[in-house]
Amino acid sequence: AGSEPGMSAFDSFAGYLTFDALIGNTDRHHENWAIVAETHGLAPSYDHGASLGFNVPPHRRGQVEQAADRGTARHFPGRPQLVSLAREALSRADKAASVTWLDRIDALDLAQVEFAVAQIPESWMSEGARTFVVDFIATNRRRLLL
Repeated sequence: AGSEPGMSAFDSFAGYLTFDALIGNTDRHHENWAIVAETHGLAPSYDHGASLGFNVPPHRRGQVEQAADRGTARHFPGRPQLVSLAREALSRADKAASVTWLDRIDALDLAQVEFAVAQIPESWMSEGARTFVVDFIATNRRRLLL
């Protein structure tokens, strides 16, 4: 997500935070978002390396709810949970923008997520890690839509 037509910069940034909550990106800070000079809009989101439970050890991959609980916005004051931060941003965004972002989360087809994750070579990601990532996204999706 970057700038969306008809949305303010804040409304678009609320989309960044919603996506961060979905994928568990704990590293959103002042150096990993940008404005495109030509359009003065937000650049598409980037730097998602601290996502998808990247630091969850194999013996904890069965604890998806706990991993999701540990997902915090470590560069924000008070280190809020990612889903809480996204909800706060969405509550402050224009109603239409908030509905847009939540509709996109709701429309996410978890079977497509599972299919995409299954395409990752086993030399890059174990079966246990794949299962964890799909369950992690499903958990965060559910939490965002509560």
